Amino acid sequence: MEDPEVDIDWAGVSVLHSEDILQPSRTEPCPRHNEGICVKKPCTFPHICSNCRNPNHTARECKRRKKNRRNDDLRNEPIGDLVSYSPWARQSENAEPLPKCPPPDAMPPILLRLVSDRTHRWLFRIVTPIKVEVFEQLLTSHPNRKFVESVIFGLRNGFWPFATFSEGFEFTNESRKQRRPTGEELAFVRDQLQEELKHERFSPSFGGRLLGGMSCMPLHVVRNPESGKLRLVHDHSAGDHSLNSLIPKDVRSGSGESAKTLLQILRLRGVNWNDVVLFKSDVKGAFRIIPMDRHWQALQAVRIEDQYYIDRCNTFGNAVSQRLFTAFFSLVLWIAEKVFEITDVLSYVDDNFSWEYADRLDFYEPYNKKLPKKQTKLLKFWDMLGIPRNESKQ
Repeated sequence: MEDPEVDIDWAGVSVLHSEDILQPSRTEPCPRHNEGICVKKPCTFPHICSNCRNPNHTARECKRRKKNRRNDDLRNEPIGDLVSYSPWARQSENAEPLPKCPPPDAMPPILLRLVSDRTHRWLFRIVTPIKVEVFEQLLTSHPNRKFVESVIFGLRNGFWPFATFSEGFEFTNESRKQRRPTGEELAFVRDQLQEELKHERFSPSFGGRLLGGMSCMPLHVVRNPESGKLRLVHDHSAGDHSLNSLIPKDVRSGSGESAKTLLQILRLRGVNWNDVVLFKSDVKGAFRIIPMDRHWQALQAVRIEDQYYIDRCNTFGNAVSQRLFTAFFSLVLWIAEKVFEITDVLSYVDDNFSWEYADRLDFYEPYNKKLPKKQTKLLKFWDMLGIPRNESKQ
């Protein structure tokens, strides 16, 4: 499916921005050293400039140099390339582990029987393009082992969306409320269905009725008022027994950065604005690369032209869809920063963006053209992991 972020006002779904807590990945420089008054020996903080991370002068000296030097000369000043400002990478070091599927005594028995039934086991599969073994190997030095292990477990066994079943939960078929598409919309739905079947994110059809232990939420076609493009939208909030009603509101927030954060980084770097270029790299179908737990898949049945299919992956309509994607991608950015030394990469939903000096280019063979060196390095890393994307959105 097309990337959905343009259809949503993310401020309305509790997206948290961390631009006000922007911090470098390494230990903070000694503040007394940067005022020229630290006499502690040995000092527990690194004696480096808090502006540009140069160990050869203090922040006070750095400011004087900037006043007395033309901006073009600042490029020759070491700015500490291994110091990185990437909030998502930092978040992964302190994040709580993701939950697993509840124990059997907390699950509806009919749902347990459906998923374990050999007759229907073919419906529920773990589908992701991510090369999990490579991903796991690159995370061997990550300090937050419980969080890492929970994400790896989710990629192999499916993610659980923080849901808990209440005593009064009922399985429901809200797809009866969806409008039947015609004309252009119907052609679009059929094309999207073939795309999902091709990548096995949808199961093959299992007939014209739901099985016991399944739920089905409405699937709508909407048109983006700005681009005019059609989108498929899963409504997981429909009805009195919606899927989103199972997910506590206090776990639904995600995180994202904005251009303001990038401007702060460029100021901290002290670079000449005329010397840099900004770039963005977009993940194709970002939420769809996240597989869901088989028991949750049973609740994600969709109806298209009176046939039912199982949606096996994370959907845009789920209340924690962004949080699950953020958990995975925070580790991707941690690897980018710590293993491949790709610094200052920020993310907003599925958009990754940063800066590079305009004359630092590198040839990227799959696109047969030169791109900013940092972007080329990032895309090659994504190739290692199997992260999908469209060239037109890079």
